Amino acid sequence: MFWFEGQAYEPSIPMSVVGTVTYLLCMTLGNGLHVSIMLFEKNGSDPQKRSVGNQMVSFICILALAHTCVSGTVVEFHFLFGPVGFYLAAIAHMTR
Repeated sequence: MFWFEGQAYEPSIPMSVVGTVTYLLCMTLGNGLHVSIMLFEKNGSDPQKRSVGNQMVSFICILALAHTCVSGTVVEFHFLFGPVGFYLAAIAHMTR
């Protein structure tokens, strides 16, 4: 349920299915891609030759992975079940 201009709207069942499938695809494929990039940048070459750019790419992939897991899950719960608690929303906001 979400609010728009003072009225509550409930998402339809097909929209909920599409949202859930999209969420699952993003969680599996997107996080798998981030992990593979992170592992390649970390273990793909000689550790003594890792540049600052490679270290930044690994760190950004770790942050994107954490953001997707926490914030994406909270948004999906909000989409399916309605408003989430203040503390849960605050945790999701802190990962952005």
